[in-house]
Amino acid sequence: MLPRARSRRSWVASGLLEASRPLASMAGLHGDGVQPVGGAEQPPGRGGGGPAGGLEPEAPAVSARPGCGRRALGGRPGEVCDVAGQRRAPAPLPEPAPLAVRFQDPRVEAPQEVGLVGFYYPDREEPWDTLCGSGFMGNFWHLGAGALRLEAPCDPGRIVSFSNAEAAFQALKFWDRADEFGPLTGNGAFKLKRSLAGREDFTYGGFGSNWAGMKAVLDAKFGARSPLAEALLRTGDSFLLEHNSVHGRDKVWSDNKDGSGTNWLGLQLMLLRDQLSGNTRWTAYLSDLVNCETGKPFGQDQAKRWQSAVRSAAQALVADRPRPSEPSSHPRPSDPSSSSFAAAQDVAAVPAPDKLPALPTALPTPSS
Repeated sequence: MLPRARSRRSWVASGLLEASRPLASMAGLHGDGVQPVGGAEQPPGRGGGGPAGGLEPEAPAVSARPGCGRRALGGRPGEVCDVAGQRRAPAPLPEPAPLAVRFQDPRVEAPQEVGLVGFYYPDREEPWDTLCGSGFMGNFWHLGAGALRLEAPCDPGRIVSFSNAEAAFQALKFWDRADEFGPLTGNGAFKLKRSLAGREDFTYGGFGSNWAGMKAVLDAKFGARSPLAEALLRTGDSFLLEHNSVHGRDKVWSDNKDGSGTNWLGLQLMLLRDQLSGNTRWTAYLSDLVNCETGKPFGQDQAKRWQSAVRSAAQALVADRPRPSEPSSHPRPSDPSSSSFAAAQDVAAVPAPDKLPALPTALPTPSS
């Protein structure tokens, strides 16, 4: 039987909650607010929702930019209201709710709960983004034109600007063409990456690895005293979980929906939050399990302990999720070839522990 999550409010039948309150405008960023990038090799919109129960998306779809409400470009789900507006305006930051969900604190053996913040944001809010006020931690979160600035070690002195972190991370594999990624949405960046398959630079622009490349992007995104850094700090001492809505889409940066993924993005964000706050509560726990410079576990036992924490968090987060028969007011793309399309099974509950796949002996190190 799955653990029940304590929510600050019930999940309504649509699977959505009231809109998150704006925390701060990002209009004042000076180019040092870089957004993290999702690096999965699966379709973009990692966790995008597919048609549930065969329902077609509502028409017309509204803009994917939080707080907009205008008709999406072409009436297509996942699009913003217009390209020019999308390029200009950053998404307003929500108010994090670090105690909206709680689960057993993996750092202690005695019964003790800690807050849990699930996030994802595949170019639109998922229910847990709304519940936890956490969409800004997602890889596709829109920062505004040129808000994310990144310099790669392979090309010193050249700074490229991006509007989202997915574009920046994918560009690290094709830094000689980074300018092409600059104005793209997360979905657009993923499509361009796929069109360039076979020409990747897996040194990630000279950072050396996907882990190091992501860390550089996160460091830039959450620059000290920036609005995004403040928002991250407002998640308090909570466990951060990139919760995927499609199993098999990303076993590295996310929890892979059922807790079998390694949640590298959540792990890095907890380390970064400690760095910003000066606390070491999660760093002390994580550094006993994994090498914080590479993300690799120190051994089989440490890998199992981390995976157990991720699975417990995934189970707690979905304990009160809407069932497949409950409609959602989110626009759902019906085209399987769409980069934001996800299979209908994305609303299935996390399986019971005895149905989960075997624990890994080491964290994966993919090319994504």
